[in-house]
Amino acid sequence: MLTLFSLVQLWRRGVSRQASPIRAATSHSSDTVLVSGISGLGNNLFQVAAAVYYAEMYGFSIALDTTSSTLRWGTAGFTNRDKARRSLRGRKLSYFDTIFRSARLRQAWAGAGRGRGGSLSNLHTVHNDYTARRFVPQGSAGNGSSTMSLHLTGFNQHRDLFLPILPHLPAYLNLDAGFYTRALLRTRYGLSPGHQRHAIMLGVRRGADFAHMTKVGVTAYERGLRAVFETRTGHATPWTLVVLADTDVNDMRLAERASAIAAEYGPHTVRTVMIAEDDITQLHAGLACDHIILSESTFHYWIAVLRGVVPPRRPGVQVVVFEGTDLTDRTLALDGWTRLPY
Repeated sequence: MLTLFSLVQLWRRGVSRQASPIRAATSHSSDTVLVSGISGLGNNLFQVAAAVYYAEMYGFSIALDTTSSTLRWGTAGFTNRDKARRSLRGRKLSYFDTIFRSARLRQAWAGAGRGRGGSLSNLHTVHNDYTARRFVPQGSAGNGSSTMSLHLTGFNQHRDLFLPILPHLPAYLNLDAGFYTRALLRTRYGLSPGHQRHAIMLGVRRGADFAHMTKVGVTAYERGLRAVFETRTGHATPWTLVVLADTDVNDMRLAERASAIAAEYGPHTVRTVMIAEDDITQLHAGLACDHIILSESTFHYWIAVLRGVVPPRRPGVQVVVFEGTDLTDRTLALDGWTRLPY
């Protein structure tokens, strides 16, 4: 018997599954692609997106390795910000409880894939870091052959690994903000996911944990803000600047700089909010924005990618990415994004 909750869940899944099937003729519906995770949520999403390619093109089912701490928590222990969502009772929620809680992402103990017994057989490791190289399955497990399991390893950081299936990706993720997150964003930060206008997400990565991310700084952010504000030259516009950061960034004076730059292009007002909440709250704060200025973070990158395919889809979403960073030096930046020098 379907409960009201079940009906709502079915309706949500139907809304996000409007893309038509792209599956190849040869089916591997009895086969599995294993995702074991790597680094933080942004890098995990590259692996999941690569797995979705095999699911959409060949019919593989997707298994998430429950023994993987990176799939559960990412880099939660490496920053000052608590990246894990909390339940209303204060319990820490892993990614398995939030973004990866999906009927299309099966949670599995994957010991067999690494020789410790279990259910995965004929494991074939597909390692990829920064190329678009894919494994092409031969034949079908339905012809009497034994089942096949693919194990994805490496960073899988290449846009061509997921672009063919990008419209289908949201159906594999739990992207429902939920009552708690919507209420938090609305009451604490004045943001309304899905209804925000003239909102700019600005991603910041700095501090000891991101010592290698030194290219995108204040000068780059000022260029990015000018590229955004010039889209509304002469129009009195109330802007909201949404700063996603892991550490205190008050010394960057981003609110002051944004207001000064906005005044160069018209009688604008800028309200700045600093959000150092958990990953899922930051994700939905970014998805509420119609302009996105990227740092070198793959987490911020995925907010920009998903913003283009997650309802409500609005035309003219602007993404600013900086040349000479990993997002452009590797084949990651999407067509149509605004490229600026850092």
